[in-house]
Order: sequence, then structure tokens, then C-alpha cells
Amino acid sequence: MTYANTSSPGTLPEHAPLIIEIARPVLERAVRRLLRGSAEVALNAGLLRTESGTRLLIATDAAPEPPADYRRVILRHEDSPMSAVDTGPEAGVELLVDAQGALRSTHPSVVRIRVVGTGLHQATITEAASPAGSSRWSRIAGALGAAAHARLRETRFAVVGCGRTGSLVATTLARIGVSHLTLIDPDTVELHNLDAMDGTSYGDIGRPKVQAVADHLRLFACGVPEPISQAVTTGTSIAALREADFVCCCVDDATARLATSTLATLFLKPLLDIGVGIHAHNGQVEKAADVRLVLPGEHRCLACYGGIAQQDQMLPLIGGQTASTEWHEQRAGSLRSLNQVAAHLGIGIIEDLVTERVQHSQWLRLRYKDYLPTIEPLTADPDPECPVCALGVRGDAALPQLSAVLRAAVRRGVRMPTAAHELRKPRGV
Repeated sequence: MTYANTSSPGTLPEHAPLIIEIARPVLERAVRRLLRGSAEVALNAGLLRTESGTRLLIATDAAPEPPADYRRVILRHEDSPMSAVDTGPEAGVELLVDAQGALRSTHPSVVRIRVVGTGLHQATITEAASPAGSSRWSRIAGALGAAAHARLRETRFAVVGCGRTGSLVATTLARIGVSHLTLIDPDTVELHNLDAMDGTSYGDIGRPKVQAVADHLRLFACGVPEPISQAVTTGTSIAALREADFVCCCVDDATARLATSTLATLFLKPLLDIGVGIHAHNGQVEKAADVRLVLPGEHRCLACYGGIAQQDQMLPLIGGQTASTEWHEQRAGSLRSLNQVAAHLGIGIIEDLVTERVQHSQWLRLRYKDYLPTIEPLTADPDPECPVCALGVRGDAALPQLSAVLRAAVRRGVRMPTAAHELRKPRGV
């Protein structure tokens, strides 16, 4: 059943399940205020209506006069006196924290509470599904810890772009136990994809990439992958991103990368972005990759955390003309070995995020000098004029402005500021 947006802005549907999602930096600041003596802390939440219910997206502290499309959430200590928050459709939602930092809500419709950020913590109010047998996951649970692995398995991942890099990411997520996996890509398998894509054969040529990868994953995955053979900006794809808890972007097109990262920002989703490139300069072949994790609540998005390469591909958004899309004019070629290293650097970041070794957004640049790889950690200051960040985590209310924000981001001309040359994605990655 789909919960249509029939309520007035900021109003909670009376019978829809509620899922509270709060960025970890916001939660930590709010808890510190409670520890310093505040009776309660008011927070603002954007609304995101999905098939599974209504999500309250909390990425900022409350403003004195929040926009009409925001909802008020009150955080207080579990032992403090009850506040006057009621549970009607026009009411706020109360969130309680105990001495151990565990969260719960007094609102009868709340079924899940997610802390968006390091640890990927969540509390399911309804009965949780029983875990699979320990023998299947004993090695992974032993490396990550049983609790961390359980959180990873229950996280809903969406992989946007299922070519060379994306198919590797999807395969590895399935092999480490992720049971909720959505695959998004409008392209079909071509002959040249067989050199690097996971799960494809001659019989898959002409089939949608997502269907070929999904069929491969069903041979061993613990869940049923959902293939969506459409662009990320279609209604079906956007609905899938609404339901996801984590977005992996492995696309080969700058416009799709900007759209994916913007939707992740508006919907309060952690984003892992992987871009690879092989280029020839002065007779020398250069191999490189950028792997970026962008966490909500840190006042940054992909556009202002390194930027979007291949800006010329996005010029049609603002009335310009794109450069040639012939692959040999954009890069020297592609190698599965490079895609594998980049993809598994990204998976490693996810594993370190769920075990809380990674606490903040990360940017790793992989380069090869001769045959030796080097990995350099990079950073970038938040851009106070970034149009994506300025719109904020608005959920449904932001969608009517999506096209305008994408155009504004292109005009802003954000780029990778420290790149010796732009990393360009091989076609089909």
C-alpha cells in the first residue's frame, strides 16, 4: 500500500507507521544539551512518505520558526517528566533516550528508529526477523562482531549504476549478508561489459544490467534483490531511494551522479560514491579512483565534498551542449582490477562505518605510480553557498525543487579542487 501525500505540509498521516531517522551528529549535540541540564530539546524533521510508512528526517536542530513542511520532534531523557506532546496528526513526536543512549518513542505509530551515521544503529519496535544460521555468516560476524554484522544485514542498500564497479559492489554486499538490496540502472549489457561486470555472460547481452546482476545474486543472496531498469530520476527509482537506508553511487554519467547524490542529501541517506578512470598523458597511462563517503548531519554533500567530475556532461541541464560521449575520447580504457580495488575500498569503508571505526565522512584517492598503488586521504571544507546543502533535508517538500537545484549546482561549477586531472568514469562502470 502506498501512502500518498494527501496530508497538509507538516501533518502526519494518522494511520501510517512512523520511522524516525536522525543524523548522528544532531543526536549527539542534543544529548549533550540534555546532559547539561536542558529538560528537552526540540528538533525539526522533514517528512518522507514511503510504501512502508512515513519517515521523519532529522538533520538539524530546531529553528525558532521552522518551515511549514517540517515536523517538530521533542527529545528528552527517559526519566524526565512527561511533556505535553499529544499523538494526534497535528502533534509533535516524542523521542526518549535512556542512560545507555538507547532510543524509544512514546508515539504509538513509531515502528523503527534509525541513527544515520557511524554504527548504522536502529531500533525496531515491531518484532524483528530472526537471524540466519550462524554457520553461513560465522567468518564475517567474527571479523565485524555479531552485533555490527546484524546491523549491516538489516540495512537497506540501493546501488545506483550496476556496470563494472556497481556489479562488484552489489555482489560483495550480497556475499557479506545484506538482505535488502535494490539495483538501479537503465542500461543493457553490451559485449564490452563482459570484461569486467560480475554475474554476466554472453546470454545476457541485450538484457537490462540490473536483471542480469539480480539473477546472479539470487544464486547465493540471503534476500531477493529488486532490479529497477530505469534512470535514477524516474518516479520508481526515487520511490526506491526513499525506502533505502544507504545509497551506493557507481554511475558513469555526471548528471546521474549529481542527481543521485542530491536525492541522498534530501532524503537523509549516507552516500558512498565511487569513481574510477584510466587516462593517457604524454604517453603514460594513469590509473586512479576516488572513493567518498558522505554522512548526513555534517553540512556537506557530494557536490561540495570534492565536486562532480565531467562537468561538460551536465551542460544540457542549463541549455548548453555536451562534449563527445565517445568512450575513447574520454579515457584510455578500463580494467577490472582497478574497479575491484575501488569497489572493495568502498565496501571496506562501509564495514568500518558499521563497526564505528569510521566516524565521519571520508574521501580516499587511489593512484598508481608505475605499478605501485597509493591511497591518499583528502578533505574539503563545506561550501556555504552550495545550493544542494542550502535546500537541506526536506524529504517530499524538496522534490518540486529538484530540477532547479540540479541546475543551480551545475551553474555553481563545483569541481574536484585538488585533482591533477578530472577522474572520468569508464563507460558502463
